[in-house]
Amino acid sequence: MAKNQKAYDVTIRVAGDKVATIMALLAEEVTLLSMREVVGAPPVTKERSFTYAGGKKDKGISGERLLLQELRTGPMKREGLGKAFEAAGFKSTSADGATSHAIRNGFATRDDAGLVSITEAGRVHYDKGES
Repeated sequence: MAKNQKAYDVTIRVAGDKVATIMALLAEEVTLLSMREVVGAPPVTKERSFTYAGGKKDKGISGERLLLQELRTGPMKREGLGKAFEAAGFKSTSADGATSHAIRNGFATRDDAGLVSITEAGRVHYDKGES
């Protein structure tokens, strides 16, 4: 640790079969202060919490469908798509994933200026109601 750098004591609980791996990864970065076996502790699990814009998961429309719906009116920049997603109850950053997914599936394109446009395949996909 560099001189005058703040230090922190960190307490973590690790599955027994992962202790050696974690200690090997941290060997040059930390000083082990203590370690003890916890008897009768619940198993270590990876908890994941989800937060949803507006507190609701179901917005009544998928991100992909919303994206294609917006692009049917004309090409849009990322900022405009983000605002459209917010207006529909999504987080604005949800537009990024939907855009990447649509481009990867051939439903949209992005030009050098950052404008996202719907493709003919995207129009057909939208009209069929498949998203």
